[in-house]
Amino acid sequence: MEFAGNTLDARVGAYVLGDARARTHIEAALDALDARLATNDGRLLFGDIGDTITLADVAVTASLATLMRGVLSEKARARFPRVAAYYVDVVTKRKPFAAFLGGSDAVPIACASSPETETWHVPPAAFRAFPAPGPGPVTESAEGAAEKLADLAVSAAAGGADAAASDAAAKAAAKKAKKAAESAAKKAKLEAKKAKLAEMEAAKAAKEASGEAKPKKKKGGEKEADPADVAALAAARAVPLGAFKDPNVVPMAKSYDPKNVETAWYEWWEKEGFFKPTPGSDKPKFVIVIPPPNVTGALHIGHALTNSIQDTIVRWRRMSGYEALWVPGTDHAGIATQTVVEKKLQREEGITRHDLGREKFLERVFEWKVRLFF
Repeated sequence: MEFAGNTLDARVGAYVLGDARARTHIEAALDALDARLATNDGRLLFGDIGDTITLADVAVTASLATLMRGVLSEKARARFPRVAAYYVDVVTKRKPFAAFLGGSDAVPIACASSPETETWHVPPAAFRAFPAPGPGPVTESAEGAAEKLADLAVSAAAGGADAAASDAAAKAAAKKAKKAAESAAKKAKLEAKKAKLAEMEAAKAAKEASGEAKPKKKKGGEKEADPADVAALAAARAVPLGAFKDPNVVPMAKSYDPKNVETAWYEWWEKEGFFKPTPGSDKPKFVIVIPPPNVTGALHIGHALTNSIQDTIVRWRRMSGYEALWVPGTDHAGIATQTVVEKKLQREEGITRHDLGREKFLERVFEWKVRLFF
């Protein structure tokens, strides 16, 4: 509606002043308006508004007045049947419009007839779209009708403002009520909690008064160490790194202390070559390649988890009679690194890896790695 009204206001004025090019724009606006009326049962606005006069009716009917009264012949109006019918309906049935536009119930469109070849007129300089009202059943003066139209427009705008204000007030009241309800619920919950604590304290006091309560152990007192555990841990710490920790000499402590219990074992395994497979062995082979950290060199919990599982599997296979090998592999994050460097090249230089070629691109990747991490 804004497109149709604004276009008609501007282009009709230009057409009346002799600009023939304005006709194309006027026809486009009338086509859009005709389509709108066709999809909305002859009304401008969607929704259940009945016969209420709206600001859109005021604007569009006033814009159509010059066309209907001084420009479009009967043949020209036939191209826009719904627009013509809407104009007739507004001018004949809405009394303020009829008086203001100077028409009558019987003759709402006053453009003179013209030959078949002349469908668009250029009104004379003395033409007025809003003359004084003619005879007919309309009794209001043009001035009175104009004032009434203005009042209707103001009323429509005020009604919209009042509705918006009422809606905003309702939302604010609902929000305030919701906050009050939430606050009341929190207070009730807090009071219930206080009552429960008071009840528990009263029950505790009654129990202590009756002598049923067990005395609490005082904190800070350390448990006395078992002499056997002390001797076992001392024996474990006395084993040199790389030496065999003989279970017959170093007894097992009752409580597990990983730092002392595990000491010396790993160094002895390495010294004895237990992690090295024997080349040419007839045993079945079992190998796991360790995925090392990616190009950033940062270890995380994922490495610790997967490596612990791999370590367990390799040891189990070795104990099961396999010639097992757990060996570090190569960088497994090449794709992620490639993506980062490619984006950097595109962003800073506007080139791709294909522009550089494989060798040059690899040089850029290692150059990026050195700059970033070293």
